[in-house]
Amino acid sequence: MQTPGALKAAFAVILIGLVAVAVLASGGQGGGILGASNRPALADPIPYDGRSPAQPAGARERVLVELPRPALGALANAETLSPRRQRSYVASLENEARALLGALDARGVKTTDVVTFERTWHGFAATVSAKDLPGLESLGVRLRADRRLYPAVGEPLGTARRVAPPPAGAPALALIAGGRALNGLRDVVLSRGVRVRALAAGVARRSAPHAPAEEYARTDEVLAALEHAVDRNFDGDTTDHARVALLGMSAPYAGFSDAPEAQAAAGAQRLGTLLVVPSGHEAKGTAAFGTIGSPGAAAAALTVAPLSSGADVARATVHVGGVDAPGAAVLGRGIPSGVLRTSPTVTADDPAKLPDLAGRLAVVRAGANPSAQAAAAAAAGARAVLLAEPRDGVPVPSMPAGRIAVPVLGVTGVTARAVLAAKPGATATAAGLRLPRRLTVGRTVSRFASTGPAFDGAAKPELARPGSALAGGRLIAGAGVAAALAAVDAARLGQGDPQAARQRLLAQADWRPARRRDPGPTRVPVGTPSVRRTGAVTGVEFTVGTFGRGDPAASGPTTIVPAARLTLTLERADGTTVETLTPTGGERDVLPGRYAYTLPAAVVGRLTAGSYRFRVAASAPRQRRPTIARSASFRAA
Repeated sequence: MQTPGALKAAFAVILIGLVAVAVLASGGQGGGILGASNRPALADPIPYDGRSPAQPAGARERVLVELPRPALGALANAETLSPRRQRSYVASLENEARALLGALDARGVKTTDVVTFERTWHGFAATVSAKDLPGLESLGVRLRADRRLYPAVGEPLGTARRVAPPPAGAPALALIAGGRALNGLRDVVLSRGVRVRALAAGVARRSAPHAPAEEYARTDEVLAALEHAVDRNFDGDTTDHARVALLGMSAPYAGFSDAPEAQAAAGAQRLGTLLVVPSGHEAKGTAAFGTIGSPGAAAAALTVAPLSSGADVARATVHVGGVDAPGAAVLGRGIPSGVLRTSPTVTADDPAKLPDLAGRLAVVRAGANPSAQAAAAAAAGARAVLLAEPRDGVPVPSMPAGRIAVPVLGVTGVTARAVLAAKPGATATAAGLRLPRRLTVGRTVSRFASTGPAFDGAAKPELARPGSALAGGRLIAGAGVAAALAAVDAARLGQGDPQAARQRLLAQADWRPARRRDPGPTRVPVGTPSVRRTGAVTGVEFTVGTFGRGDPAASGPTTIVPAARLTLTLERADGTTVETLTPTGGERDVLPGRYAYTLPAAVVGRLTAGSYRFRVAASAPRQRRPTIARSASFRAA
């Protein structure tokens, strides 16, 4: 994965490639299978996501720059400052950022699309040329990861109708989300009698010219929305702050307690805004490190997990060749129209590894990452996707909102085995989309929901709520729905003091996070650094951390070991440090992946004749002594 500054991920996407595809027998054939195919599919209305939060590297990059002075919300007396003093302090922080931007411009570092932050977090976001990143760090500022946050809901299913807003005197909350998540969560909140102030963050984007569009927000967009949540008219006086803010998005696997958005949650809390957030859609983790997304790991955020019931699933009748599936699950984007022809069975989650599926019903044998498989099939031209999970007792998840632009259906067990046994080119139809008439409140957290602990060991999530809702004629589900229901309760309780409302919600909860045995410090692995050469030495590559997806549908935990700190130095063969290549204190919040670093020309020019090597020191959260790895020695001319 990607970290800020000169330290760069060698590949744009890391987690997506680490997939263990289950190769399963398709089962027997014959009338017994077809006769048993009327069983409804096992499905979970909660999506599984599993994408990387890293922004792909490019010629121009969106960077997040943290400045040293505290934000308004980080001041010990922030809430007691007069409006005049708040405005004055915010103005001084903005002037500081503008002065730095002027200094960068004088050095030839051109920045565009600049947004400054002063209220909940202090710094700025800007788009710069990748070659200018070392110039940013030379001024002593810290670059932070500007990660992706994906919608924490599944695709809303059904026909939308307008939800009337509550009266003017009803409680209100600020909703931070974008696209389909914004529309769905707004309906959920309005249908519960709470007014919504929408703060849009995130749109559909393409990572590459021919890549499919995906809905996501960046960290800087979420920070900008939080700035407006705590200062409605944006004049520097935060007395008009929202009492409760609901975030409908999550950065997968990024459960660091000191991420910029986590710091902003603390700043918002100090200014009187309770931030309610979803746990995420990455399934359970291990006892050492869970899979909580960001900012779900923030101590100041109220993090909510979705309770799930398999009865809260949309259904349709599907016919594939001689197989009838009247209880097929509708997992995303409704149902396809007309008659389709099935594809050969596909298993890959990379569109480049799939045949042309144009116009076909892609029959996908569900593996460890079915959402990625469905997305790949759609990118390969499929008109619709049929996920087939042949293992008995294993459900299929719903699809994350804004990821897959074609209908996705699901069959399981004996029906899935029959579908997988059918010959390619069979005719297929789907009809009769049916939403549940009423919802069944689940008693357990969905197996596809992210679980704790957070990377710093905190017990997260703190609260659980139903993960499905019927609102505006549609079925809407996901961890974002659970967070929305908790935010509605907080808005009703917290018109005077949202933190008191938080404590009341926790005190009244009939669900508690499971107590976990502390496994003690976990060491982060670091691969032996490999010296990069193009004639002379140009840099170094190395791996850090561990990631293993497991099998979320079958309750196999995801293993993740990140680095809370990473320092890269250039040293002589005797161990004497010549140059520290990462910022003071090291890179922070480094997710597992393979990384590459290119030596700046100025450093190369200062090297005298002799023998050198690279040294990587990394520490996992709660690791006392860093893991050290050194490259082979090399000589400078």
